Amino acid sequence: MIQVHLNNTAITLCRVLDHAGTQFGIFGGYAVVSEDIDCLGAVTKEQAVQLLNSVDEFSIIPQTRQDYFAYL
Repeated sequence: MIQVHLNNTAITLCRVLDHAGTQFGIFGGYAVVSEDIDCLGAVTKEQAVQLLNSVDEFSIIPQTRQDYFAYL
């Protein structure tokens, strides 16, 4: 079940970033134990948050770091 959810999340993430014309890469595979997907994109944090906030399935996890953000 976790693998299916990670696959669907990765597909949605790719569609959103690709549609916005954002250069990005998903690396390290899916971390099934920590249940996350690592992605690096050529956007500012503010741009990425704006893009991902447009997806109903994604919910931001508040962070204080300026170089990092996370979503559920």
